[in-house]
Amino acid sequence: MLSVWSLTLCCMFLEVALASKDEAVVLVVDPAWDDVAGYQQKVPLLQEYKVVKVFSHLGKDHSYVPGKAKLYREFAYQSRAPNPKEAAKEVCPQLKAMSIPIAAVIPTSDGAVALTDQLAACTGVRGNPAEGPLAETRRNKWFMGEAVRKSGLRSVKQVKVSGWESAKEFLESWEPPLSTERPCVFKILEGSGGAGTSRVNSLAEAKKYFDSITGTKDKYGDVNTVVLIQEYLTGKEYAVDSVTRDGVHKVIAVWLEDFRPANGIFDQYFGFKLMDPEDALTKTIIDYSNKVLDAVGLQNGAANTEVKYLENEQQPCLVEVNARWAGVNWNDGLAVEKACVGEDQITATFATYLDQQAFAKMPDVRPITQYGAVVFTINYQPGVLTGLPGLAVAKQSSSYLSSDIDSASGLSGIMDKFLPKTTPDTIPINIALASKNKKVLDKDYSHLIQIQTDRDFFKISPAAGITSLDSHAINRDRSLGGSLLIAIGMTIVGVATVALLVHAGVSKRKIEEEVYLAIE
Repeated sequence: MLSVWSLTLCCMFLEVALASKDEAVVLVVDPAWDDVAGYQQKVPLLQEYKVVKVFSHLGKDHSYVPGKAKLYREFAYQSRAPNPKEAAKEVCPQLKAMSIPIAAVIPTSDGAVALTDQLAACTGVRGNPAEGPLAETRRNKWFMGEAVRKSGLRSVKQVKVSGWESAKEFLESWEPPLSTERPCVFKILEGSGGAGTSRVNSLAEAKKYFDSITGTKDKYGDVNTVVLIQEYLTGKEYAVDSVTRDGVHKVIAVWLEDFRPANGIFDQYFGFKLMDPEDALTKTIIDYSNKVLDAVGLQNGAANTEVKYLENEQQPCLVEVNARWAGVNWNDGLAVEKACVGEDQITATFATYLDQQAFAKMPDVRPITQYGAVVFTINYQPGVLTGLPGLAVAKQSSSYLSSDIDSASGLSGIMDKFLPKTTPDTIPINIALASKNKKVLDKDYSHLIQIQTDRDFFKISPAAGITSLDSHAINRDRSLGGSLLIAIGMTIVGVATVALLVHAGVSKRKIEEEVYLAIE
């Protein structure tokens, strides 16, 4: 019989064997979106490599999966505001000074893409253009749209302006004119998480919005001096999750995104439905998406490409390319991909960078083996959460797969805590569904949506005299005591506001730009 000491030694050698490759994978992280521990836990291939984490800037980090990452090294650009070129100058020499070679540099969120390009270039590993005409096309909406237009694909009509007179001139040239029937969209050029995005229906609204954003500072302190105005695209929106190696694109999944009005938001996420890649419409969207990736110079890595299908024109049009994996969780969207196409996008991304043979064996488009969907729950009434009858119903559904409580909303351990009205950044619970029978899946999906609209998913006790921000502070700091919270309440509210704004910049639940048709 083995002694305890022998067993300990075996475990130690096993751990060393698992991290068998003497190479490093560099994961570039925005502090507000740090899931490195989750990648290590969930992706077996990554466990074979030493992991290096690089923060794009200083700041309190938030992890979406419990646990602590096992890191070989950790570096951070020593500034509160991100600056990819300056960060690369600071961090790249530290990466090169490591005693092991670098196998890949991978972005983990929107805020990490630019620095990833810089670090990949300076370390000489697989990446995307960091300089030249295509350097901005995967993160600046103006350059993105122009690159697609120049490639000959249908692209959004747009203009960028720094003064109201230029904006007015552009909008007054419209025929038919700007109206509720023909609105436009205002955006911040490099905004993410829907920051700085608004639908505008009249010149009066346009002037008001222009004045409200011009000259303000973004979450990193940069002054917003340029506004992007785009045509409003009418149609359903689809998202293509893909991976690319040396310019060859492989599609993991295509989703129909279900947007509906809720809580004063015209495009609240209600859910995703997995599309069948054998459908003619899905094939059209995939073909267009691949051409878009070529146009914006995405040669390596993951992409979440959002496309509108314009029914009146019978063709797709790009909304946005997100040059990173989709912002879904392990127990909702990724679980559906794993169950329905046999692989999730994050795991496929690591294989794309690290295993050429595995990438070569991937089909160009993964077929579905069953139907899948994700329900994003909506709470309509703020108050103290006392029960989750809807989740119990979901778990009894024939197509129930798994569920996730979104830690980003501050709702981990949510019972008896204040639950605010849901926004795209505070979706409390996500539910994964999968079934071989499409009718069963559609019925379960619709039923769970109906429970929410009937206000029966969450059991809420009204909390009189308390605001949403106050409630987050109280939930977070109960141990301080009620009297102390009252004394410093305004400070806490201010801090909570900043935290919410920071999270919004890289939110997994990005606020989209247009009104979408509900799906059943």
